[in-house]
Amino acid sequence: MKSIKHLKLSEQEQLNIRGLLNRNTRELQNGCLEWIAGTNGEYPVLWTGVRQLAVHRAVTALTIPIQDGQIVRHLCHNKLCVKAEHLKVGSLKENGEDESLKHYNLNEQFYKQAAIFVKQGYSVMSACYRVGLPYSSLTRRIINETCR
Repeated sequence: MKSIKHLKLSEQEQLNIRGLLNRNTRELQNGCLEWIAGTNGEYPVLWTGVRQLAVHRAVTALTIPIQDGQIVRHLCHNKLCVKAEHLKVGSLKENGEDESLKHYNLNEQFYKQAAIFVKQGYSVMSACYRVGLPYSSLTRRIINETCR
């Protein structure tokens, strides 16, 4: 895995980024500020005049420092969103926990149904099978927490 390096922006890069944000974003009804220019196939990217950067990292670096090993998490789970309020510096572990929560929210009714089966005495694996959830350590943990 490529190591994630500290990001520091020059004054000229900061000016260029702010200008690009004004010209290349649109506000969505859900509050996201979506990048409408180029991407690397997954995340928005921009050219600062010196180097190419992921837009969500550049936006975050405008206001707070990003240290070695830190990533920028999308709290809204929209990879095209570059709204500073929707971005948070964190670790890969925290990002994984965010994904778990997103997964739970998308499948909440299935987890609740599976928890009912577990409370009735079925194994977690059997409960997952009955409601159509894949059985994994994540699924097992979420169902067990739902049963509490």
